[in-house]
Amino acid sequence: MMTDGYDSREIEEAIEAGWQAKNTLESAIDALESAAGWGVWDLLGGNLFSGMMKHSRMDDAQVLVEEAQRKLRRFQRELNDVHLAPELKVNMEGFSRMADYLFDNVFLDMFVQSKIRNNIRELKRAVTEIEQVLSWLRVQAEI
Repeated sequence: MMTDGYDSREIEEAIEAGWQAKNTLESAIDALESAAGWGVWDLLGGNLFSGMMKHSRMDDAQVLVEEAQRKLRRFQRELNDVHLAPELKVNMEGFSRMADYLFDNVFLDMFVQSKIRNNIRELKRAVTEIEQVLSWLRVQAEI
């Protein structure tokens, strides 16, 4: 079956790939929001445990972002099949774990919190872009 010049199977595959990438990014956002919560404890005079938990969640987010990048590349390939080629990228700022442990102070904690918040904004931006493309694909699937 053809849909407005596109194979409906190709559109369905693109939608599935997009949902997978979006869901993985949302999991990464959840991990970063958890890290931010632990970061608040760290700012308020936390201890080694709160710092370790913050970095553990940041590590979880990094793994999820790497997985999301693979899924975004697949989504991009599926979008090429329906002649749609938006540039979907995710960039996440790195963190200096060693500096955070060695020079643990309120200024460094605030800097790390700022990076976490910037990364959350970046991932949410990417989710919004994916949602826009998925919306267009759903419209095409209904035509």
